[in-house]
Amino acid sequence: MSISRPVAFQALQRAPLAACLLAALGIAVTYSLPASASPPVDRERTVPFRMPTYLRPHARASSSGHPFVTNGSHLVTNCNDSGPGSLRDVIGDPTTVSGDTIDLSQLSMTCSRITLGGTAVHINQDSLYLKGPASGILTIDANGQSSDFYHYGAGTVYATNLTITHGEYTSNFPRGGCIYSKGSLYLTNSIVSDCSITSTSAGGAALGGAIYVIGDLTLKGSTVTGSHATATAGAQAYGGGAYVAGSLDAEYSTISDNAATAASAHAYGGGAYTKGNVFLYSTTVSGNRADSGGGMFIASGPTTPSADIWNSTISSNVAFSVGGGISSMISATFRSSTIAFNQAPNNVSSNGAGVWIGNGLLDSISTIIADNSSAAGPSDLYVFSGNTAGFNNLILSSNVYPAGTISACPQLQPLADNGGLTRTHALGLASPAIDAGIDPIGFPRDQRAASRFSGSFVDIGSVERQATDADERIFASGFDGVCDR
Repeated sequence: MSISRPVAFQALQRAPLAACLLAALGIAVTYSLPASASPPVDRERTVPFRMPTYLRPHARASSSGHPFVTNGSHLVTNCNDSGPGSLRDVIGDPTTVSGDTIDLSQLSMTCSRITLGGTAVHINQDSLYLKGPASGILTIDANGQSSDFYHYGAGTVYATNLTITHGEYTSNFPRGGCIYSKGSLYLTNSIVSDCSITSTSAGGAALGGAIYVIGDLTLKGSTVTGSHATATAGAQAYGGGAYVAGSLDAEYSTISDNAATAASAHAYGGGAYTKGNVFLYSTTVSGNRADSGGGMFIASGPTTPSADIWNSTISSNVAFSVGGGISSMISATFRSSTIAFNQAPNNVSSNGAGVWIGNGLLDSISTIIADNSSAAGPSDLYVFSGNTAGFNNLILSSNVYPAGTISACPQLQPLADNGGLTRTHALGLASPAIDAGIDPIGFPRDQRAASRFSGSFVDIGSVERQATDADERIFASGFDGVCDR
């Protein structure tokens, strides 16, 4: 099916009013990509573009104003596991109270790794700020003997410039291989990697291979990668990378190469499992695996959450039943995103390898959902109960189509570092997505921070082709996709 882009929207793209509106909103004026991955000292990382609060689909306290607490500061002076001046000792000191800063910024001059001795670092304060070195990333390594952090407070742990790794936890009901929080977690310029949990009881469950939070998880310029939630003996697994009972907000971040597996075939959310609001902006979710929701599983929570995927890439995830890229039990909104090369290969009823909507509306504008593959069709988009809305999309295979859909091979190039903070799929020189989209909300830049105003109109998808972009002529789907072979 191929429907031409609406003439009215072509006219809108040409209108000078759009440029005036962007200038009035201050969106296109101060955008710049940092030269290095390190953030400014003592503050939240200044990512290339901070979306104004009034453009966000739902307000969050963590998204407005400076999030970091600024009470007393306590200096960590060595990389020992315990003893005076150690991280564990400073956090556990009675003088360290909620709202304080744990300053690890000086450690880069003497050491780069804190190896824990078999027990996690306990954070009993409600809120705490872990300030890593601005000149490089400090590693907190549990060495496969425990989780890295247990946060028992109801507030938020903020962390910047840290790598938190090698946490492992096995029990009947394990939660958070590297980080467990009864409150919320806010990470900037940080990495959580190579964590694992294993449930050993049929009555248990594995929740959050790397991260488990009862509250909200916020990622700014951060990565969750290489982690696993494994359930044996008939138990279930949720969130190979992260289990989030509250809201997930990921901007300029990566969730990659995580897995949720269960002997019972009940494993959900390879990259992340969420029950609250979801907001992804300029974020890549790739290489994750689960039974359902290889990249992400978005559940229906106790409230009525919303799921918004903007200017992002969902690529090369695998679900063995449905929703290789995303399985969502609620309505979802996609804006200027690319969802491609996801798979749902192992079940004759598998469909919606790109996006599977269990119940609700898919509202999609200027988004590519193509080159996904499943054992049964339709492979790119499947809405089990609900409908679609939107326009100016490129969708190849679906049971329902938004108006104005283009049905053609997008000619996506392999997932790669095309500039910016996250990997993306560039468009081939002759891609039908070029100049076929619309800017639905005033994005001045694409996912990689290149200008959205490079041609006659904006392109469909998360990447705007630039005149200087190379054309590899070998498209990504030549080895793992459907249409561009």
